[in-house]
Amino acid sequence: MRMGSKTFALLMGMIVLLAGAVFLLGRTLTRPPVGAMLPPRGVGPGAPVPQGPAPSTQAELHPSLTAGLQAIREMRLEEAVRLLEEVPADHEAFLLAQYNLGVIQEARGNPGAAIQALQRVASLQDESAEVYAAMGRAYSRAGDFDSAESATLRAIELDPGHVPARYLAGFVRIARGEIADAINAYRRALTLDTQSLHIGLARLDLVRLHGERPEHPATHYALAFMANATADPDTEMRELDHFFELDPQEPALSKARARQEALKAAVTPAAK
Repeated sequence: MRMGSKTFALLMGMIVLLAGAVFLLGRTLTRPPVGAMLPPRGVGPGAPVPQGPAPSTQAELHPSLTAGLQAIREMRLEEAVRLLEEVPADHEAFLLAQYNLGVIQEARGNPGAAIQALQRVASLQDESAEVYAAMGRAYSRAGDFDSAESATLRAIELDPGHVPARYLAGFVRIARGEIADAINAYRRALTLDTQSLHIGLARLDLVRLHGERPEHPATHYALAFMANATADPDTEMRELDHFFELDPQEPALSKARARQEALKAAVTPAAK
């Protein structure tokens, strides 16, 4: 019965988080890569990329991109993929089309296709934090956490204030069981995420990771940390209980015990 209630709680949490993720996805997909420059037609390997506007200007000249972005806004993602793939490589619209194609494919659970599209953008424009952050997410969905971290750190190097990349840096370390480093990354992300716009997606990543690796104690520790950050003591206590059930090791064990005791102490007066 305990496992059933645990699964139910995770399922309900995922439903709530998915609603927020769909909203964030709609905002993310059509946003051009920050700092990306518009290359001339026929740019080849090694050719200098001129300074210029972001791909949202002349990129709209291609009808397939215009239609593809409209399909994204209406969440017709399969149609959007087809339209964006029609934008030729020698057109100004190519970078923005490939960027959106990569984000869509990651959201649809096709990380391999997402990585390919985003690598095409990075090969022509190596200065976009948005591209590398999206690439980091795609690598993480593919289970390649080392490549995910490399791409994510590149995004942070290009834009130290990139909040989704900061959260993702924590996530890939949790996936590798590096709890202390992960929590430090999450703390930095929370400091920057002043309006809590991205924490829902960060929690959804952890819920997904739990579904893939239910015996991974670091995931429960991170979910407890996120619950604490959002002032949700019931969820925090539940996740700490699950963390202890999986026989975790130091150094996180001592901190988790101290936090559990603090939560119990806070509840005790009300129970008297």
